[in-house]
Amino acid sequence: MLESFLISDYGLSCTLAKDSMAFSTTRITNETDIIDKAWQLLELLSTTYVPASLALEIMDGSRQTCLIKIGNQEGGICSEYGIKEEEYRKRWECLRYSIQALAETADCTEFLNDNTVAALGNTLVGLIKQYMENCILHDLCPGTACMVYNCLSRRL
Repeated sequence: MLESFLISDYGLSCTLAKDSMAFSTTRITNETDIIDKAWQLLELLSTTYVPASLALEIMDGSRQTCLIKIGNQEGGICSEYGIKEEEYRKRWECLRYSIQALAETADCTEFLNDNTVAALGNTLVGLIKQYMENCILHDLCPGTACMVYNCLSRRL
């Protein structure tokens, strides 16, 4: 599904194997930002549980994506700020129970795994990154932050 979609609609050649994926351009590749979108798609599919059909919506621009590394992996919030594994696990549990409230507040779809959060939506996916950082860095409950945001947005 993914391979034929990319070749016919975007002029990208795609090679998918069990442990690797690669994109290359073809003669009919004409959009300059399509390579960036393809790499976003590749990263999204390789690090999260986002269904391919949903992830493909970033290629035509109907959805934005935000991939947030929250764990102790390279580039993750915990590794950058020195948060210990025990503290991270506690904060991750709080995040797990609040993920639906976050998705509803930002009007997006979210996927959480052990070390990453993927948000796919139309406009407020950047808001999710702020919530993730507050939850992991400052041990704030994202559910509470959502309630505050919703109350403030109703007043405006």
